[in-house]
Formats: sequence, C-alpha cells, structure tokens
Amino acid sequence: MKTLRNLMLGIALLISASSFAQEKISVVNENVDMSRGNNPAYVVMIPQSEASEVQKDWAKRIKQNTNARVIQKGVEYSITGTRVVEIYYEPINVYNAVVQVDSSVKLVTLFEIDGMFFSPRDEDEKFNNEKTHQDIMKFVYNFAIEEYRKSVSNQIEKGRKKLIEYGGQLAKLEKENTTFNTNLKTNENNLKESEITFSTLEKERERIVAEVSKDQSNLSSAPNKKEAQKQLKKSEKEMKTVGNNLIKEQDKIKNYKTRIVEYKSKIKENLETQERTKWEIERQKKQVDALITELGNIK
Repeated sequence: MKTLRNLMLGIALLISASSFAQEKISVVNENVDMSRGNNPAYVVMIPQSEASEVQKDWAKRIKQNTNARVIQKGVEYSITGTRVVEIYYEPINVYNAVVQVDSSVKLVTLFEIDGMFFSPRDEDEKFNNEKTHQDIMKFVYNFAIEEYRKSVSNQIEKGRKKLIEYGGQLAKLEKENTTFNTNLKTNENNLKESEITFSTLEKERERIVAEVSKDQSNLSSAPNKKEAQKQLKKSEKEMKTVGNNLIKEQDKIKNYKTRIVEYKSKIKENLETQERTKWEIERQKKQVDALITELGNIK
C-alpha cells in the first residue's frame, strides 16, 4: 500500500510540474493555402483549447459590429463586410480555419482589406501597413490569450467540482465504514453470546441424556410404571428441545462467523478505496493549484 501511494504521489507531482506549465503564445505572419489560393495569414497556437469552442468565440468576435453571417465551407470559415474597428475603419472580409493539434488549437486567419489579403510586406500606401499589422497582431493575440484563459478557468472550475465530488465520495465511504465496523462489532458480540449459549446447551443436553438413561433403567423396576413412563417421556421431550436449540444456535454461530468474514472484507476494501480517493483528492488539488498558477501567469 505504501509503495503504491508513493508511486501515485510521484506521478501526481510529475503531472503538476509538467502538464500545466504556462505556455507562450505568439502570433506569426506566414503564407498559407486556403480556398482563395496561397495568401498571407496570421497564425497562432492556442494552448489547452477545443477547436469548436475557439471557432464559436472567434465568430462572435469578428462579427461583433455587423449582422453578417459566418459561412462555413469545409474547414474554412468566412465573413464578408464585417467591421473590426480594432483593425480597420472600413468593412473587411475575414477568412479562417481552426485545427486541433493535440490539446492546442491552431487558428489561421486571413484579413482581406480593400480587395487584398493584408500583409505587412505590401507596398500599398493607402494605409499605414505597420500600424495595421500591429493592430492585427494585437487583435489575434488578445483573442488567443482570452481563449487560453477561458480554457484554463474552465479546467479550474471542473477541477473544483471534481474535488467536491471526491469529497462526497470520501464522506460516503467513511460513513459506510462506520456502519461496517458497527455491524462487525454487533456480530462479534452476538457470536460470543451464541458460543456461550451453545456451551450451556451442551452441558444441559449431557444432564438430560443422563436423566433419560436413568429413567429408562428405572422403568422396569419402578413401582408406578405409569408415572415412570410419564417421567421418561418428559425427559425425552426436553432432550429433543435442547437438541433443536443446539442446532439453531449452531446455525447462528455459522451465520455470525460468515458475516464477520464479510464485514472484515468490506472494511478492508473500503479502507483501500478511501486511500485511493484521498490520493485522487490530493492529485486534483495539485492540478487545480497548478492551473491557478498557470492562469495567473498568462499574459
């Protein structure tokens, strides 16, 4: 049990130290192949996220100032004539794709401004390329940060709910174990009483057997045979009653012993389950604490 507990603790420490380390987010500008050909795009990896959730939130973000609908064609999403005031003062078209990569989501976004897919390398002087580039980078970065925070916050909430669940399980196990111990003690006491009763009945049977034997011997020489026969029948009836009581008490002893074995087994199993549940609680606490630290470090 101790070896298993130490191994589990080691695993928990490893999980808390590596799985929830805060991941760096960076937005890069590179050319990608989409439905409109190979064009410049802004790409970011969002850690610990789900593609469906990222797409849903991204759609809300880019259509916040318009009634235009986001259209899906295969893995590509697009919205025409949306106003993203953080990027440009006129309506623009936005194309994007989301790809699940293990526990992260790759968000690829293209911004079509004035009929051209924006790239900081363009030489069109109709607008300040560098400022627009920085605004797009900031817009995509801030979205990625918010999604990362949202995901970690959701994990923290789930972890806390899991802790409450484990706490309830542990309380139930402890209550069950109290009942098992009470029942065990009751059966142990009943067993002792039955064993004493059985021993007393055995001695009683020995006494009655001797009386029956004596009555049988005296029957032939008794002056009042009718009275002697009556006494013999009484003794035989008493012997039968004691014999039946012995059988009943023997059955009780057998049942008490069986229940004692069962309750000892249940108590052992219950304590082992409690141990595992306590380990799960500690592991979950470490995960939640690590996630809280990670959330605080997301910038």
